[in-house]
Order: sequence, then C-alpha cells, then structure tokens
Amino acid sequence: MPKSDFLEHILELLCNEDGITSRSMFGGYGIYKNNNIFAMIINDQLYFKVDKSNIDYFLKSNLKPFSYGKNGKTVYMSYYEAPSEIYENTGLFSELVKSSYQVSIKQKNPIK
Repeated sequence: MPKSDFLEHILELLCNEDGITSRSMFGGYGIYKNNNIFAMIINDQLYFKVDKSNIDYFLKSNLKPFSYGKNGKTVYMSYYEAPSEIYENTGLFSELVKSSYQVSIKQKNPIK
C-alpha cells in the first residue's frame, strides 16, 4: 500500500524520535517505536494506544475510541483519537507519543 500524505505528515512530526517505523494494517497503518506499536492511522485519523495510565486525558477531552463492526457488534480497541490541537502543539504531541509508547512497552507487543 503506498504511504498516504497524512502518514507522511505524522512521520515528519516524529522525525526527532528514534526507532520510528510504520506498517500497513487494517487498511491503515501502525506506527511503531522500537518495534512496539503505540499509534495507528485509519482513514487519515491518528489514534494513540491507551490504558489506565493515560486514558483520562482522552476521556476528559471527549475523544472517541477506535471501533469497527464485526458480526453485527461494535468492537472497541484500546486506541483513542488524537486531539486536533496536537498538530500545532508539539509539546502535547510529544507527551501523547511518550505516554502511548509507555503503554505499548508495558503491554509488551513488539512485532517480530
């Protein structure tokens, strides 16, 4: 799958982070740091990995989890929408990258 302009933009924002890679998945892209997935892009929407350590920010900001339909039911994943202000607030962007990466390390889901 050719890289989207949105993916390229996100990768550019991550250019100062070591170990960043991307892979196509689910019709979108997984974003990895040191082989640990911490974000994904689906339909040009960035989602960050969450758990109890960082979900409060996303809930307080009224951001939605990534979901999809399967067998007539809605399945929710532990990824939440990125707020639109991260594209102008590099401090917030870095903070969310860091917290989501920490979640991915705790969950120990490196790619092989």
